[in-house]
Amino acid sequence: MDSQLSSTRELDEIEARIAELEAKARLLRAHATEGATFRQLLDDVDPQDDAKQRHARHVGRNLRRIREERELTQRQLAEILGHRSGQRISYWELGHKAPGPRNLERLACVLEVHWTDFYARHDDD
Repeated sequence: MDSQLSSTRELDEIEARIAELEAKARLLRAHATEGATFRQLLDDVDPQDDAKQRHARHVGRNLRRIREERELTQRQLAEILGHRSGQRISYWELGHKAPGPRNLERLACVLEVHWTDFYARHDDD
């Protein structure tokens, strides 16, 4: 009897989660057809996690991956960009804040990538 009650409760929880996901999917479809930005769609899916912070972490992971592929330290990259230490590079890579457009262009030039490479999705994301 207890196992049947437990199974019924689990089934109810699963059905509630499915209903919640279906509602989110309907909302995303509606926003996508209205021309919502990717950031707005992310906020709809996960309003608890700030879109700016997610964006900064994603760009930071890509910056680190690209920098390491070029076999540069944070300090070396910072010096090439004209900074005194690698602290700003570390700040960006940790996702505290994403580099602004001008710094993103400079990073892309120095690292010999297109600026959109900092936004690319990878298997480890």
